[in-house]
Amino acid sequence: MAFPAFVIRRVLESHLHWFAEEAIKSLPTPENKVVIVIGDAAFAAKDNMKLIQARDKDESHRRWGFVFAIARIWNMAYGKSLRNLVKHTPHSCYRQTWIPRLPDHKGRKTFWISEKLTSLKHLGDVTVVLTKKGRNVGPQNTKLLVTNLLELTGRQVIDIYQRRWAIEILFKELKSGLGLGEHVLHELLPTS
Repeated sequence: MAFPAFVIRRVLESHLHWFAEEAIKSLPTPENKVVIVIGDAAFAAKDNMKLIQARDKDESHRRWGFVFAIARIWNMAYGKSLRNLVKHTPHSCYRQTWIPRLPDHKGRKTFWISEKLTSLKHLGDVTVVLTKKGRNVGPQNTKLLVTNLLELTGRQVIDIYQRRWAIEILFKELKSGLGLGEHVLHELLPTS
């Protein structure tokens, strides 16, 4: 019996969004009282955040939250974009803070942060944390983190976000070592 041969091509970004949505829907419900989904800007689609908020509403015994890096093109509820927030936040609004490094590293990381409670269009109330590695670093090097867990401080948000680094290393190893993430089934060819 002949098995079909597969022609494979690179994964398109749209597949990543579909995968993220399916992963959020099928996340098992752990015994923890708080579940925090962490992701970078590629994962931070409004549909993904709304799914997490829906799980938070559906499960009264457990809190579902997110900490995501987001793009500057997001709009606040009153119409201004986050780009304006980054560009027009003066240096005096930033304060220095530090977080411990991950367990297998020594020392700590220092950041300059500014926090703002705001309402984002399509999401509602969130905390936006502007973070940069130096006080005099310009707005182009400012990272934006957003969370729906309003009780968290900016320092806690950064600490939670850094926990995704181990996952990024795992993805890199899977992609480079096993070739995962490079290909997707595109078409079926008959075998001879």
